[in-house]
Amino acid sequence: MKTITAIFLVLFVTAGFSNLQSQTILKPSKFSISVQGGGFLPMSDASDIYNTGGIAGIGLNYKAKKNIEVYLDADYNFINYKSTGVFDGSPSILDIKAGGRFFFGNGKYRTFVEGGPGIYMFKTPSLTYTTSQITGIHIDPKSHDTTYTYSDVNTTIPSQTTTKFGIHAGLGETFNIAKNIDLYLKSDYNIVFTSGSTTMYFGILAGAKFGF
Repeated sequence: MKTITAIFLVLFVTAGFSNLQSQTILKPSKFSISVQGGGFLPMSDASDIYNTGGIAGIGLNYKAKKNIEVYLDADYNFINYKSTGVFDGSPSILDIKAGGRFFFGNGKYRTFVEGGPGIYMFKTPSLTYTTSQITGIHIDPKSHDTTYTYSDVNTTIPSQTTTKFGIHAGLGETFNIAKNIDLYLKSDYNIVFTSGSTTMYFGILAGAKFGF
């Protein structure tokens, strides 16, 4: 009798552990990290200043509800001026954006929209320009003609970073390929409020999201 009781006890504990493990495996993760990259496309007045470039970024996501996710993304935009001129390098934009993401559908393929505020840090490379300065004056004592001598002087303005506020919005498609692993493709439209105007650019991003 003791042996039978012990067997039933072992089976009960094993079944309970297996059920708990099964629930743990099937339960989707609320937190996830994302890694993404893509192309930078300047728009409006920004297209007169910048060339197209690249984007690399990471993100932290939290699933608040079944079809609602909040996120914090950081993207580094690699760009160049259309006219390099006297700049000693390339500009860049680091944007840190938060917002909400809303999903439609329940299958492996799901469409989503997202948007929210952002902080945009514009880095301007150092600038070096050359000017000519008068270094000497000679007056001929007989003709009284004046002769000037010049020399070139290089002046360097150090790199600067300015921080601006903006908003962003996007539309995308996600595809679940494994438990807690999604691939996605999305657009990202940014409007940055700069002094007296706005800077607009568009991103096309592909990435992967990993639950934990």
